[in-house]
Amino acid sequence: MAFLAPAFTAIGGASSALSVASSVVGAFSAVASAMYQSKVASNNAIIANNNANRAVQEAAVAAQEQDFAARGEIGDIISQAGASGLTLDTGTQGLRRRSASELAARDRGYTIYRGATEAAAYRQQGADFKAEASAAKSKAFFGLAGGAIDVGSSLVSGATKVNNATARRIGTTRIAR
Repeated sequence: MAFLAPAFTAIGGASSALSVASSVVGAFSAVASAMYQSKVASNNAIIANNNANRAVQEAAVAAQEQDFAARGEIGDIISQAGASGLTLDTGTQGLRRRSASELAARDRGYTIYRGATEAAAYRQQGADFKAEASAAKSKAFFGLAGGAIDVGSSLVSGATKVNNATARRIGTTRIAR
């Protein structure tokens, strides 16, 4: 039976070593996962900001196209009035021309506003993704710190088990648990 004590001591030491190894692997796994999440969120923030810039550019192009269409309509009004021999700046023809110009300006303003609103939403989304990336990096740090604490805890508890087994084997008093 005396030969079992060293075997149990060795098993206790191996158990402690496995516990430490498990803690180390778990810590690195948590860090890797959190850093991956951080990178994904950072990339999403870049995409959201690119979408915001694209929304502004698309609104500018749409407004320009509306301006061209409005100029075409105003040109038609002027050519029709000129062909009829009417005065362009007075009466109904003048009102038509001013109305078309005002409507074109409103359309342009609404289009630009829609683009700016969409861009603001994308920028907010980008800011949210940046915050998510930062939180994931913090999670990685705390995962690493937690892993270090687990390793320390495993070492201390394993040492106590081994010391108790050794003390029993050589016949001295037990060490506190």
